[in-house]
Amino acid sequence: MERGGVVESLSPSLVAIVIENGAHHLDLMWSHPLDPPSVLEARLTEKRHMHKWVAEANARTETQPKSGPKRTDAAPDVLFEENIHRAGSALLSDF
Repeated sequence: MERGGVVESLSPSLVAIVIENGAHHLDLMWSHPLDPPSVLEARLTEKRHMHKWVAEANARTETQPKSGPKRTDAAPDVLFEENIHRAGSALLSDF
């Protein structure tokens, strides 16, 4: 069977997850009792990576002041990352 898309990891943090017996984006859909084991494992792998990314983002910003005026001196992508890690921490705390 021919595979399309990214089928090999590009780096330790940019991983390819090949899902046998799974349709495109099936891992991003709601769980279903008929999900194949490969989809369940893909979701666990994705969740582990998300936890790791959030932890790494938190570690990078732990040395920054927790209070004071809002940062406006940082580049937009840095501000975006700081806000994402805060939101990600809250969302992933339930997992």
